[in-house]
Amino acid sequence: MDKLPLKLRVFEYLSQADHPVTTQEVMDAIKDEYAGERQMNYHRMDDYMQALLGVNMIREANVEYNEKGELQVHYEVTDFGKSRIKYIPKKH
Repeated sequence: MDKLPLKLRVFEYLSQADHPVTTQEVMDAIKDEYAGERQMNYHRMDDYMQALLGVNMIREANVEYNEKGELQVHYEVTDFGKSRIKYIPKKH
């Protein structure tokens, strides 16, 4: 079975989430699908989130500090992003 490109899979996961999610949550959810791929790292995933944010597919829903004192951003799909979900292939 063919996989979606990782950036599309990130967007698909965000569109299916029932609450705003962090970059780490997305990584944890899809890591088994992309195991062994060099692009499956926090820095690259954050780049993908920023790219989706930059084209208004997602937005920052909440920003807070985690228990380690690190800034944590929660993302959700925008209305514009929701209108583009139909372009993600159903079979993959």
